[in-house]
Amino acid sequence: MARMGMMVLWTVMIIGLLGDVPGSATVERPRQKSLEDFRPHWQVGDQWVIETRTRAVQTAGFRADWLSRPVRWRFVVREAAKLAGTDCFRVEVYSMDAGPGDWVASFWVQQNSFSLREFQGRVLVGGQVRTITESYAFPAGQPSPVDTPFPVLGVALPCFWADRMKGVQKFTYETTAGPAGRKAPGEVAFLVQAEQEVLDPPSEFVRRLPYADWQKDLDAPTVEVRIRTPSSLLRQFWQAGQPWPIYWENSTTRSRLVEVQRASSRKPKEATQ
Repeated sequence: MARMGMMVLWTVMIIGLLGDVPGSATVERPRQKSLEDFRPHWQVGDQWVIETRTRAVQTAGFRADWLSRPVRWRFVVREAAKLAGTDCFRVEVYSMDAGPGDWVASFWVQQNSFSLREFQGRVLVGGQVRTITESYAFPAGQPSPVDTPFPVLGVALPCFWADRMKGVQKFTYETTAGPAGRKAPGEVAFLVQAEQEVLDPPSEFVRRLPYADWQKDLDAPTVEVRIRTPSSLLRQFWQAGQPWPIYWENSTTRSRLVEVQRASSRKPKEATQ
C-alpha cells in the first residue's frame, strides 16, 4: 500500500498526456523470431527524449480534455558502472521543462541480461524534495520484468530473454527500499509477482501510433509487450534498433519517443515542433 501511495503521489506531482488510444486493425505484421531481436544496444553517451502526457488521477479512462500539456524528459546513458559487483549501465533522467540539469531520476540496468537492478527518483514529501531508492533482485535466478514507483516516467524493462511463443509468462522479483547490495539490518524485501505477454501488433495499428516526425520507417519490425504487476499494467511498443519504446502507456500516462541521439553520431533526430 505504501508503494502504491508513492506511485499516486508522483503521478499527482507531474500531470501531462497524449490523445486518444490508437484504434485496432486486422492486418498482421511479420512475426519476429525472438524478443531479444528488440533488445536495445546502448553505448555510454547515448541519449533519447520522450514526451509524456498524464491524466488527473481522479478521472477514469482517457479523454483529450482530461490531459495536461506534453512534458519532455531526456534520458542519458551516463556510464558503465559496477552495482553490487554487477556490470551495469547507469542512466540519468532530466526534466526538460524545469530547466537544463534538473535531475529527476537514475536507474541501473544490468548489461548482460538487460534487467533493471536499481532506481532512484525525487518525490515531494511534506513540502520537501526527497530521493527514494529501490533495488531489485531475482531470487529464482531468472531475470524478470520490473516496474518502478514512478509511472509518469514509465521506467520498466521486459525480460528480453523470455520465450515469446508461450503467451502470458509469470515471473517473481524482489524489491527492497534501498541501494542494491546494501540491505540495512531489519530491512524487509518484498516479492512481487509479474506477468509478461508479447504480441504482434497489426500493421495498421502501428501506423496509427503517435510517431515522432523524424521516424520514417513505419514498417520496421515492432512488437508489443504487456507487463502486469499487482499495481499496474504497462503496454510498451518496441521497435528494432531503438533505445527505448517508441510508445508506451499505463493507467495514467502515455509517452512517445521524440528524439534519439547516438553517442557515435552526435547528430540528433528531432521531431518537428
